[in-house]
Amino acid sequence: MLSCEEIQQIKKELHDYIDKNCIFRCDPTIIYHEGFRPGEIYPKNPSKQKITWQFYLRRLTHNGRMSYLMSLLFFDDLKRKIQEGSEYQSIQIVGLETGSIPIMVALQQMAASHKINLNSFSVRKERKRSGLFNIVDGIPTEDPVVFVDDVINSGSSITPCLDVCSYELGLKPARNFYTILRFKKNMEYVQYKKELSKVNFIFDVDEFNLEYDANKYWLPKDCDRQINKRSDYF
Repeated sequence: MLSCEEIQQIKKELHDYIDKNCIFRCDPTIIYHEGFRPGEIYPKNPSKQKITWQFYLRRLTHNGRMSYLMSLLFFDDLKRKIQEGSEYQSIQIVGLETGSIPIMVALQQMAASHKINLNSFSVRKERKRSGLFNIVDGIPTEDPVVFVDDVINSGSSITPCLDVCSYELGLKPARNFYTILRFKKNMEYVQYKKELSKVNFIFDVDEFNLEYDANKYWLPKDCDRQINKRSDYF
């Protein structure tokens, strides 16, 4: 088990990495999309207010060191639950493609280093339209499922997983959800029908300063229209 001091040290390293590498803060002088005001980027839902920052946590989950630290925290908490409750003696992990996949791989590797065989499978956002028309990648077992994702906002990412696990696979949830970042501070649980899944998170969004900082500014080359004059940008 990790000590409180070790947990705090790991969280600090993860926090510093996210703060520098995983939050895009808009330069207030730059126009990122035609027709938008300077310092704004386009949200998923055009009807919502334009946003000036965005988290890109796959820059963390695709980093070997950060992925290892993240899985240390998640696995340490799971070990505590295994000691506390019988339903965690045998579990498997599941997530919606694609953000959950590197998290599940990291957790499996961490479990394997402790001589624990931890099964996982992912749920597709839509059923495959060729071959076997599968909605699941991996081989589910009969064990209770624990859900993972990189962020949680409304909890909508867990619903497709619960639908597939419940109706198509007949699996029981282990009533826990693991995520790196929680956007709503008062979200303690995700509800699905009458079942509640506890939200276990590493950080709340308000633990980060989202104001523009020139020393933390980054823009990948494939996102710079001035460099890549690709037709799909227009």
